[in-house]
Amino acid sequence: IGDGFNVYDCKGQLVLRVDSYGPDWRDKDELVLMDASGHCLLTVRRKRPSLHNRWDGYLGERNEGSKPIFSVKRSSIIGRSGVTVEMYSNPGEEYHIEGSFSNRCCTVYDAM
Repeated sequence: IGDGFNVYDCKGQLVLRVDSYGPDWRDKDELVLMDASGHCLLTVRRKRPSLHNRWDGYLGERNEGSKPIFSVKRSSIIGRSGVTVEMYSNPGEEYHIEGSFSNRCCTVYDAM
């Protein structure tokens, strides 16, 4: 079984679930973002090999032949920095995420 977390709104209602799974169910380099009812919204998969620790994001469940809709990579290969999200549908569209992923406390900024 994997490691994941839940996101709640200000009323304590479940909004999103993020799950990662071990080798018994899914590749451990894959995260799944689900809505409150368990419907898969996004699948994010580690791209190997990758100097910047790149991940590709897919709409819904990732299937063979699926094309990613965004890419996430470390902003710098040196030190502890945030990550940059690049949207494939609009090459100029970028977001920057800073914070502590291990503490599950992050802020997303529009890089434009």
